[in-house]
Amino acid sequence: MIVYTNPISEHNNWAFVEQNIIKLNNKGIFVSFCDAYFEKTSSPITELWYGIIHNPIDWEKYTPWDENINLFNTNSFIRSLNFCKILFVA
Repeated sequence: MIVYTNPISEHNNWAFVEQNIIKLNNKGIFVSFCDAYFEKTSSPITELWYGIIHNPIDWEKYTPWDENINLFNTNSFIRSLNFCKILFVA
């Protein structure tokens, strides 16, 4: 399993979650912070993937999005959904 980790190290105990997801050894890609990942790429994921969308309490502190950008309106995210196995919201 390929893991794209959370770029925000102080985000609760997220390293613990990532370490345990890796232990599952599923096929595909695990994107632990979809908001940040899709903000940085214009290329869709074209293989099996799992992801987490975050909405922390102090989201303004953590989110890479400015007020005019919405994850659900980005081309790379929409095109990637065809290959998404599971999408969690945290």
